[in-house]
Amino acid sequence: MGGASASGPVNDGNGGDGGSAPLFGHGGNGGDGLIGGAAGRAGLLIGHGGDGGTGRNGANGGFFIGNGGNGGDGGVGNPTPGGKGGHAWLIGSGGSGGSGSDGVSTIANGNGFGGGAGGQGGLLFGNGGAGGAGGAGLVTIPGSGLGGNGGSGGNAGVLFGTGGSGGAGGGGGAGIDTASGGTGGAGGHGGASFLTGHGGVGGAGGAGGDAGAGDSAGAGGHGGSAGKSGLFLGRGVDGGDGGAGGDGGADATGGAGGDGGTGGTARAFGAGGAGGAGGAGANDDGAGATGGAGGTGGTGGFTYGSGGVGGAGGAGGANLDDSTGGTGGHGGSGGHGRFIGNGGNGGAGGAGGDGTPTGQGGAGGAGGSGGLLGQPGQPGPTG
Repeated sequence: MGGASASGPVNDGNGGDGGSAPLFGHGGNGGDGLIGGAAGRAGLLIGHGGDGGTGRNGANGGFFIGNGGNGGDGGVGNPTPGGKGGHAWLIGSGGSGGSGSDGVSTIANGNGFGGGAGGQGGLLFGNGGAGGAGGAGLVTIPGSGLGGNGGSGGNAGVLFGTGGSGGAGGGGGAGIDTASGGTGGAGGHGGASFLTGHGGVGGAGGAGGDAGAGDSAGAGGHGGSAGKSGLFLGRGVDGGDGGAGGDGGADATGGAGGDGGTGGTARAFGAGGAGGAGGAGANDDGAGATGGAGGTGGTGGFTYGSGGVGGAGGAGGANLDDSTGGTGGHGGSGGHGRFIGNGGNGGAGGAGGDGTPTGQGGAGGAGGSGGLLGQPGQPGPTG
């Protein structure tokens, strides 16, 4: 499904259910509405599952061949999490999860809703579905306005297939006079692959909300971890980047950056994935906010493959009042090699934020250990 339907029209009526197929054929899509219609079932043997209406789950594919349907995006008048993607059974890909609704003022906490999980790929062949994005937060009272978390990617089929990507976290809401900006939602974790194939990429963390008058900004959400690769063949993929902290403005504290997600591990043959980068800290009237830490690189394959590079630390926030700049986030450690393969290099530390004095740069990440036949990785430079 597309972006969160919170930005689309408000439907007052209920959506109709999609029609179902008996043995062969595709299920119909559920209609959008205040309450979305159910997805139609695929044919028992062959066919794709229908997509869910607003906030509803996608239907599963047919038993032998067929993709799962996509989950519906959360609505506006009746805000909900995104629907889950339908599963495939033997051959086919899982459906994508729907996006979560944005936070609304009629619900006291104003938090964004989570994205739906991606569906599982078919047992023999198929990719996992992507997780849906989290909705944006809306600050209504102190402590509210958190961004919704991204949905997890679906796992791939057992024999062949790539895991689904994790969904991005929603942004935190902007602060108001008496309340801080909301924290960004966490990125979803990537789906795993089982025998042959790559894992799914981790989702990015959402940005923290900007500060209101005289109060603090929200921290960025953490990036999601990447899914594991196949047992026999497949490289690790990258962890999600951390979200940036919200802007503190002239009279408020900036938000800290979120940490990057861990890179995916290769299980037999293949290099480990890179760790995600830490988010940047934000501007601040006092001491600058700290940048997020880089994610750890994934481990190389058991037989062959180098460890992944550690993620870079986020830059520290500057300040607006001749105070100390923010500390840079530390770089992530490099992943390890196991038998034939080098250790991954550590990530660079984030630069210190501008200020009087300039903030301290973050420490570089440690290099990963090399395999039995391999060299250790180099430590990352200090920011």
